[in-house]
Amino acid sequence: MKTRLDIDIARIAHLNWEQNLENMVRKGEVSTELQSHKECDLGVWLHKTGIKKYKDNHAVRQLIEVHETFHAVADRLSTDIKMADPLSLKLDLKKIRETSREIIFLLTAIELSALEMQQRNQFLANPIQNLLKRLFEGPSYAIAEDNKVLELGHARLVHLQWSRNLLEAFHDWGKNSSLESASRCPLGAWIHSVGLRRYKSIPEIHELDKMHQAFHSKAEETIRALRKKEMKKSDKSYERMLNYSSEVIYLLSVLELRLIDSSDIAPPVNIFG
Repeated sequence: MKTRLDIDIARIAHLNWEQNLENMVRKGEVSTELQSHKECDLGVWLHKTGIKKYKDNHAVRQLIEVHETFHAVADRLSTDIKMADPLSLKLDLKKIRETSREIIFLLTAIELSALEMQQRNQFLANPIQNLLKRLFEGPSYAIAEDNKVLELGHARLVHLQWSRNLLEAFHDWGKNSSLESASRCPLGAWIHSVGLRRYKSIPEIHELDKMHQAFHSKAEETIRALRKKEMKKSDKSYERMLNYSSEVIYLLSVLELRLIDSSDIAPPVNIFG
Protein backbone atom coordinates (compact mmCIF):
# COMPACT_ATOMS: atom_id res chain seq x y z
CA MET A 1 0.00 0.00 0.00
CA LYS A 2 1.12 3.53 -0.78
CA THR A 3 2.02 5.67 2.25
CA ARG A 4 1.09 9.33 2.45
CA LEU A 5 3.51 12.06 1.40
CA ASP A 6 5.39 13.99 4.08
CA ILE A 7 3.46 17.12 3.01
CA ASP A 8 0.19 15.32 3.62
CA ILE A 9 1.21 14.34 7.16
CA ALA A 10 2.44 17.88 7.86
CA ARG A 11 -1.01 19.16 6.87
CA ILE A 12 -2.79 16.83 9.30
CA ALA A 13 -0.27 17.69 12.06
CA HIS A 14 -1.09 21.39 11.66
CA LEU A 15 -4.82 20.78 11.61
CA ASN A 16 -4.56 18.77 14.82
CA TRP A 17 -2.66 21.68 16.41
CA GLU A 18 -5.40 24.10 15.37
CA GLN A 19 -8.06 21.83 16.84
CA ASN A 20 -6.17 21.86 20.17
CA LEU A 21 -6.34 25.68 20.13
CA GLU A 22 -10.09 25.54 19.50
CA ASN A 23 -10.47 23.16 22.47
CA MET A 24 -8.53 25.50 24.74
CA VAL A 25 -10.83 28.39 23.79
CA ARG A 26 -13.92 26.27 24.50
CA LYS A 27 -12.56 25.22 27.90
CA GLY A 28 -11.31 28.72 28.71
CA GLU A 29 -7.89 27.50 29.81
CA VAL A 30 -4.43 27.06 28.31
CA SER A 31 -3.90 23.35 28.85
CA THR A 32 -0.50 23.13 27.16
CA GLU A 33 2.47 25.36 26.48
CA LEU A 34 2.27 26.69 22.93
CA GLN A 35 5.20 25.96 20.65
CA SER A 36 6.84 28.52 18.37
CA HIS A 37 6.46 28.48 14.58
CA LYS A 38 9.76 26.56 14.32
CA GLU A 39 9.03 24.09 17.13
CA CYS A 40 5.61 22.68 16.20
CA ASP A 41 5.45 19.59 13.97
CA LEU A 42 4.66 21.58 10.84
CA GLY A 43 7.36 24.16 11.65
CA VAL A 44 10.03 21.51 12.22
CA TRP A 45 9.10 19.79 8.94
CA LEU A 46 8.87 23.09 7.06
CA HIS A 47 12.23 24.52 8.18
CA LYS A 48 14.13 21.22 8.26
CA THR A 49 12.75 19.28 5.28
CA GLY A 50 10.06 21.16 3.36
CA ILE A 51 12.09 24.24 2.40
CA LYS A 52 14.90 22.03 1.05
CA LYS A 53 12.82 19.34 -0.59
CA TYR A 54 10.33 21.70 -2.25
CA LYS A 55 12.51 24.81 -2.60
CA ASP A 56 11.47 25.36 -6.23
CA ASN A 57 7.81 25.73 -5.28
CA HIS A 58 6.99 29.39 -4.57
CA ALA A 59 4.12 28.33 -2.28
CA VAL A 60 6.69 27.15 0.29
CA ARG A 61 7.84 30.73 0.93
CA GLN A 62 4.24 31.87 1.25
CA LEU A 63 3.61 29.03 3.67
CA ILE A 64 6.52 30.05 5.91
CA GLU A 65 5.11 33.59 6.23
CA VAL A 66 1.51 32.50 6.83
CA HIS A 67 2.59 29.85 9.34
CA GLU A 68 4.58 32.44 11.31
CA THR A 69 1.52 34.72 11.34
CA PHE A 70 -0.63 31.84 12.58
CA HIS A 71 1.68 31.31 15.57
CA ALA A 72 1.84 35.02 16.37
CA VAL A 73 -1.97 35.07 16.58
CA ALA A 74 -1.93 31.82 18.59
CA ASP A 75 0.32 33.49 21.16
CA ARG A 76 -2.14 36.39 21.43
CA LEU A 77 -4.98 33.91 21.73
CA SER A 78 -3.23 32.23 24.65
CA THR A 79 -2.92 35.57 26.46
CA ASP A 80 -6.57 36.39 25.76
CA ILE A 81 -7.66 33.05 27.24
CA LYS A 82 -5.71 33.79 30.43
CA MET A 83 -7.12 37.34 30.57
CA ALA A 84 -10.65 36.12 29.78
CA ASP A 85 -11.03 38.82 27.11
CA PRO A 86 -14.05 37.69 25.00
CA LEU A 87 -13.82 40.38 22.29
CA SER A 88 -10.12 39.81 21.63
CA LEU A 89 -10.68 36.05 21.76
CA LYS A 90 -13.36 36.30 19.09
CA LEU A 91 -11.15 38.38 16.78
CA ASP A 92 -8.07 36.21 17.27
CA LEU A 93 -10.00 32.99 16.78
CA LYS A 94 -11.39 34.38 13.50
CA LYS A 95 -7.83 35.16 12.36
CA ILE A 96 -6.64 31.71 13.46
CA ARG A 97 -9.30 30.07 11.32
CA GLU A 98 -8.50 32.27 8.30
CA THR A 99 -4.74 31.66 8.43
CA SER A 100 -5.24 27.96 9.11
CA ARG A 101 -7.33 27.59 5.96
CA GLU A 102 -4.61 29.35 4.01
CA ILE A 103 -1.99 26.98 5.46
CA ILE A 104 -4.07 23.92 4.51
CA PHE A 105 -4.61 25.31 1.01
CA LEU A 106 -0.89 26.01 0.47
CA LEU A 107 0.11 22.56 1.74
CA THR A 108 -2.41 20.99 -0.64
CA ALA A 109 -1.03 23.10 -3.52
CA ILE A 110 2.53 21.95 -2.72
CA GLU A 111 1.35 18.35 -2.46
CA LEU A 112 -0.46 18.52 -5.81
CA SER A 113 2.59 20.05 -7.53
CA ALA A 114 4.85 17.34 -6.08
CA LEU A 115 2.50 14.59 -7.27
CA GLU A 116 2.18 16.15 -10.73
CA MET A 117 5.97 16.25 -11.00
CA GLN A 118 6.17 12.65 -9.81
CA GLN A 119 3.60 11.64 -12.41
CA ARG A 120 5.47 13.48 -15.20
CA ASN A 121 8.74 11.78 -14.25
CA GLN A 122 7.07 8.37 -14.22
CA PHE A 123 5.55 9.05 -17.64
CA LEU A 124 8.92 10.08 -19.09
CA ALA A 125 10.55 6.95 -17.63
CA ASN A 126 7.99 4.64 -19.27
CA PRO A 127 5.76 6.66 -21.62
CA ILE A 128 3.89 3.78 -23.34
CA GLN A 129 2.97 1.97 -20.11
CA ASN A 130 1.86 5.19 -18.40
CA LEU A 131 -0.12 6.38 -21.41
CA LEU A 132 -2.08 3.12 -21.43
CA LYS A 133 -2.63 3.42 -17.67
CA ARG A 134 -4.07 6.94 -18.05
CA LEU A 135 -6.29 5.87 -20.96
CA PHE A 136 -7.82 2.88 -19.22
CA GLU A 137 -7.69 3.83 -15.53
CA GLY A 138 -8.11 7.60 -15.75
CA PRO A 139 -5.99 10.25 -14.01
CA SER A 140 -5.31 9.23 -10.42
CA TYR A 141 -2.69 10.01 -7.82
CA ALA A 142 -3.53 6.89 -5.81
CA ILE A 143 -2.57 3.40 -6.87
CA ALA A 144 -5.50 1.16 -7.82
CA GLU A 145 -5.65 -0.90 -4.62
CA ASP A 146 -5.26 2.12 -2.34
CA ASN A 147 -8.96 3.04 -2.03
CA LYS A 148 -8.36 4.71 1.33
CA VAL A 149 -6.27 7.47 -0.23
CA LEU A 150 -8.50 7.60 -3.31
CA GLU A 151 -11.55 8.60 -1.30
CA LEU A 152 -10.51 11.60 0.81
CA GLY A 153 -6.98 12.63 -0.14
CA HIS A 154 -7.65 12.13 -3.83
CA ALA A 155 -10.94 14.05 -3.66
CA ARG A 156 -9.11 17.01 -2.10
CA LEU A 157 -6.37 17.02 -4.76
CA VAL A 158 -8.82 16.56 -7.63
CA HIS A 159 -10.85 19.55 -6.42
CA LEU A 160 -7.78 21.81 -6.42
CA GLN A 161 -6.75 20.58 -9.86
CA TRP A 162 -10.30 21.07 -11.19
CA SER A 163 -10.39 24.60 -9.72
CA ARG A 164 -7.15 25.50 -11.46
CA ASN A 165 -8.50 24.21 -14.76
CA LEU A 166 -11.35 26.72 -14.45
CA LEU A 167 -8.83 29.48 -15.13
CA GLU A 168 -8.67 28.33 -18.76
CA ALA A 169 -12.42 28.85 -19.03
CA PHE A 170 -12.16 32.28 -17.43
CA HIS A 171 -9.30 33.32 -19.74
CA ASP A 172 -11.62 32.60 -22.65
CA TRP A 173 -13.96 35.20 -21.15
CA GLY A 174 -16.50 32.47 -20.68
CA LYS A 175 -17.60 32.59 -24.32
CA ASN A 176 -17.28 28.89 -25.03
CA SER A 177 -17.21 27.67 -21.47
CA SER A 178 -19.60 25.33 -19.75
CA LEU A 179 -19.22 23.82 -16.29
CA GLU A 180 -20.20 20.46 -14.91
CA SER A 181 -22.87 20.73 -12.23
CA ALA A 182 -21.96 20.47 -8.56
CA SER A 183 -23.27 16.90 -8.48
CA ARG A 184 -21.46 15.75 -11.63
CA CYS A 185 -17.92 17.11 -11.14
CA PRO A 186 -15.41 14.61 -9.64
CA LEU A 187 -15.71 15.92 -6.07
CA GLY A 188 -19.49 16.30 -6.26
CA ALA A 189 -19.84 12.74 -7.51
CA TRP A 190 -17.68 11.55 -4.60
CA ILE A 191 -19.69 13.54 -2.04
CA HIS A 192 -23.02 12.11 -3.22
CA SER A 193 -21.93 8.55 -4.00
CA VAL A 194 -19.55 8.00 -1.05
CA GLY A 195 -19.22 10.91 1.36
CA LEU A 196 -22.84 11.55 2.40
CA ARG A 197 -23.54 7.83 2.54
CA ARG A 198 -20.45 6.71 4.45
CA TYR A 199 -19.84 9.71 6.71
CA LYS A 200 -23.35 11.07 7.26
CA SER A 201 -22.84 11.15 11.05
CA ILE A 202 -19.95 13.63 10.70
CA PRO A 203 -21.20 17.26 10.54
CA GLU A 204 -18.39 18.40 8.23
CA ILE A 205 -19.59 16.24 5.33
CA HIS A 206 -22.90 18.16 5.22
CA GLU A 207 -21.06 21.50 5.46
CA LEU A 208 -18.75 20.30 2.67
CA ASP A 209 -21.74 19.59 0.43
CA LYS A 210 -23.06 23.15 0.99
CA MET A 211 -19.67 24.80 0.42
CA HIS A 212 -19.07 22.75 -2.72
CA GLN A 213 -22.43 23.79 -4.16
CA ALA A 214 -21.66 27.42 -3.29
CA PHE A 215 -18.29 27.06 -5.07
CA HIS A 216 -20.03 25.90 -8.26
CA SER A 217 -22.62 28.64 -7.99
CA LYS A 218 -19.91 31.33 -7.85
CA ALA A 219 -17.98 29.70 -10.73
CA GLU A 220 -21.10 29.82 -12.92
CA GLU A 221 -21.78 33.41 -11.81
CA THR A 222 -18.21 34.36 -12.79
CA ILE A 223 -18.62 32.94 -16.30
CA ARG A 224 -21.99 34.66 -16.78
CA ALA A 225 -20.45 37.99 -15.77
CA LEU A 226 -17.49 37.45 -18.11
CA ARG A 227 -19.83 36.75 -21.02
CA LYS A 228 -21.54 40.09 -20.34
CA LYS A 229 -18.11 41.74 -19.83
CA GLU A 230 -19.12 42.79 -16.31
CA MET A 231 -15.56 42.74 -15.05
CA LYS A 232 -16.13 44.07 -11.52
CA LYS A 233 -18.89 41.55 -10.91
CA SER A 234 -16.79 38.71 -12.33
CA ASP A 235 -13.84 39.67 -10.12
CA LYS A 236 -16.04 39.70 -7.04
CA SER A 237 -17.61 36.32 -7.91
CA TYR A 238 -14.21 34.84 -8.66
CA GLU A 239 -12.84 35.98 -5.29
CA ARG A 240 -15.81 34.39 -3.50
CA MET A 241 -15.30 31.23 -5.54
CA LEU A 242 -11.69 31.00 -4.35
CA ASN A 243 -12.82 31.43 -0.75
CA TYR A 244 -15.31 28.57 -1.13
CA SER A 245 -12.62 26.44 -2.77
CA SER A 246 -10.32 27.00 0.20
CA GLU A 247 -13.18 26.05 2.55
CA VAL A 248 -13.82 22.85 0.58
CA ILE A 249 -10.16 21.80 0.89
CA TYR A 250 -10.18 22.66 4.60
CA LEU A 251 -13.34 20.61 5.27
CA LEU A 252 -11.93 17.61 3.42
CA SER A 253 -8.87 17.88 5.67
CA VAL A 254 -11.04 18.03 8.79
CA LEU A 255 -12.79 14.86 7.63
CA GLU A 256 -9.38 13.19 7.32
CA LEU A 257 -8.52 14.28 10.87
CA ARG A 258 -11.84 12.94 12.20
CA LEU A 259 -11.10 9.58 10.55
CA ILE A 260 -7.37 9.45 11.24
CA ASP A 261 -7.63 6.38 13.48
CA SER A 262 -10.08 4.55 11.25
CA SER A 263 -9.40 2.15 8.38
CA ASP A 264 -10.49 4.84 5.91
CA ILE A 265 -7.17 6.70 6.10
CA ALA A 266 -3.81 5.50 4.80
CA PRO A 267 -1.17 4.92 7.50
CA PRO A 268 1.10 7.88 8.40
CA VAL A 269 4.82 8.08 7.78
CA ASN A 270 7.60 10.01 9.52
CA ILE A 271 7.22 13.60 8.31
CA PHE A 272 10.83 14.44 9.19
CA GLY A 273 12.33 11.86 6.84
